[in-house]
Amino acid sequence: MSPTEFREQIARLTARIAGRPLDAALDTWLNAEHGAGSTTYSELKAACQAGVAEGWLCDREGGGIRYG
Repeated sequence: MSPTEFREQIARLTARIAGRPLDAALDTWLNAEHGAGSTTYSELKAACQAGVAEGWLCDREGGGIRYG
């Protein structure tokens, strides 16, 4: 997974969210379609773990907490 592929993966999800009101219906949809146990969740989790392991995600640190 590269940073570009990660951004593309996030962009695909955010494109599906764009324009929707921030309400209970969105909450329900996100949890049903993309919540823990979903393919989207598993893929994003793996991408985040790969990015951290490869050093391009969470590459900053402050007070012992990694972020970025």
